[in-house]
Amino acid sequence: MSQPDYLFVRATTLEEAWSRFDPSLPLPVDSPFYVEREDNPLGRLQRALLLVRGSAPPKYFFAGHRGSGKSTELNRLVDNTDILKRYWPVKFSVRDECDFNDLTYIEVLLAMGAQIFNQYRAAGGRMKDDLLNELEGWKGRVVTRLNKKGATFESGTGVDIGKFFLSALLKVKTEHVTRELMRQEIAPRVSELIELINLMSAEVLTQSKRQVLVVIEDMDKPPLDVSRKLFEGALTTLMQPRCAIVYTVPVAIYFDPAFAQIRETSYFLPNIKLHEKQQRDQPHKSGIRAMRAFVLARMADTLITDDALDEAVKNSGGVFREIAHIMQRAIDNALARKAEYIELEDVAWAAAQIRSGFRRLLRQDDYRLLLDVRAHNEIRSPERLAALFHLLAVLEYTNGENWCDVHPALNPLLDEAAAQPAPSAADAQGKNG
Repeated sequence: MSQPDYLFVRATTLEEAWSRFDPSLPLPVDSPFYVEREDNPLGRLQRALLLVRGSAPPKYFFAGHRGSGKSTELNRLVDNTDILKRYWPVKFSVRDECDFNDLTYIEVLLAMGAQIFNQYRAAGGRMKDDLLNELEGWKGRVVTRLNKKGATFESGTGVDIGKFFLSALLKVKTEHVTRELMRQEIAPRVSELIELINLMSAEVLTQSKRQVLVVIEDMDKPPLDVSRKLFEGALTTLMQPRCAIVYTVPVAIYFDPAFAQIRETSYFLPNIKLHEKQQRDQPHKSGIRAMRAFVLARMADTLITDDALDEAVKNSGGVFREIAHIMQRAIDNALARKAEYIELEDVAWAAAQIRSGFRRLLRQDDYRLLLDVRAHNEIRSPERLAALFHLLAVLEYTNGENWCDVHPALNPLLDEAAAQPAPSAADAQGKNG
């Protein structure tokens, strides 16, 4: 969905600035707000897509923390001139098409087929008649069986296949009963749906001389258990469509043994590094410049004091969405004070709000693990860290090798935990007893 142009004009008042820090706002390709990052893996993913040869279209996996800028980078990927010469891109978000709190491969494949058909038609393409007849026959069989089971789909040849796809996705997203019926209908016959995706992809290739490239965003947003089931239990099925695909995946999946088989075809978008491993007193200057540029591209420097900006950058952990959250909350606090610019107290208030959110989610044993991460900056318990990565309580960076640190806003909570006396053996035994 396109955004109003005014959202990408540098703000000169706090009232204007608040909307410039919408955390859910991916940037269009030509946005003046875009910040270049060091060692961007998008270039490597792009080269892989351009260099790959062979009969099997490639499947790649793009990972990064929530809010690290994956959507913005993927917007740039599908707009790249060289990519457009070779591929016909179909980009969509499962957030828009599916209920990602209850997501399975059925909904992903259904959305993939719908998006290929509808985006190609919207661009002026038309599938050949025999393929349209194939699609019509499949739709008729599905609708007939679903309606017999109690679903309510319009039937007959008058119902456009594109509209059927949209209607089916909406019902599956919003109606639990229909979602279950659709899964019961498609799961035993999933090869039929995959074959239709393959036929549509082949038709686009024939007509446009470009291979379909499906880019699916927000597959890192579902709860971690949903993502695990999706990528562990249905990975083979998701690899079957004969088109190039880029799946977004959560960082936590990297720590699951089941992900090892596709690690060679995955690309990780790291957070912006603000210091080197175990060297918090040595700022990483280029990373800090990038995060400051993120803020000052969106609003005039007269709207924030320099120490407040430094504190906002420090508490962001080098995550774009986190600094957007901090800035919106700081702006809100400054406006509540009827101030004309952001001061240190506003950023401190914003960081406290983030910290309060973590306090509600973290368990006692999480604090012990977080203290170890803060002390060593090492990924020493991958399976236990997975959930904390998903929460953004732990953030990953790269410097030749990958390392991690706690979210900076958590440090006061960890200081409290570290000051607590360790339970005695007798106390522990009493609790266990």
